[in-house]
Amino acid sequence: MPATKFSATNIFAPSGFEYGKNNVPYSPELAWKAIERSGKPEATQPYTASDGKTYNLYRVMDMMELNKITPEVFTYEYRDTDPVEEELGKLFVDSYNDDFIDPDTDAPRQRYGETVGLLRQARSLDAGAPLDRLGFKGVLQFKQTHICFSLQVKICNILNKGQQHVGEPEKPAKYVNTANSENGYLWDFNQIQSGWDSFDIDYPLPVRVIADVKDGQEKCVQDAKRFYPSADAAQLWLLFTQPATFFYKHRKSVVAM
Repeated sequence: MPATKFSATNIFAPSGFEYGKNNVPYSPELAWKAIERSGKPEATQPYTASDGKTYNLYRVMDMMELNKITPEVFTYEYRDTDPVEEELGKLFVDSYNDDFIDPDTDAPRQRYGETVGLLRQARSLDAGAPLDRLGFKGVLQFKQTHICFSLQVKICNILNKGQQHVGEPEKPAKYVNTANSENGYLWDFNQIQSGWDSFDIDYPLPVRVIADVKDGQEKCVQDAKRFYPSADAAQLWLLFTQPATFFYKHRKSVVAM
């Protein structure tokens, strides 16, 4: 459906395109231009791109519906650390006070001799406490190969509140996903709620998946070398299949867990 000056999320498609024919190319230029024009009167006007072709804006699937099918394209595993700026597995060999005020001492918490672990709710250091999520660190795993798309990256301040159980005191809405009680009532990476509207970050990140290790070494390396023809084949395969070994070889200070 053609975009209007009121439709918030749109993409450019070539004039005369047929839905379902996979003839809408991904282009960073078009992605940014779509953002610039959306919600403005010029959203209804054709645009001639740098390739000389003419494109028009069309409304896309509702964001909430799009979020539901995101796991078919990729998944995201939260790997936030405590403190967030430190590397997972780092050992504090010197005196270190983190930014968490210990309620028992009313002073910054001392971490000397401890190892940086994953972030847990209420900044707990108890290994049994439920994990927390910020989204500043994580692992993307793509489910489809040879695709290009625009990944909308959002970092949200969740200001509203809700309940885990009826009659209980309210908690920050970040912790009220009643369908996920086994994981601390947290929302997953693609479960943005309609009441969340305070974003520190909200921008598109262009993604192109160029190879898949499941295709085997020869095919995977061949696909990757289409984009990086001067790369060493053996080093590419080491990077794809044994990233810890690869990065340790090139930087001795990296700790991978």
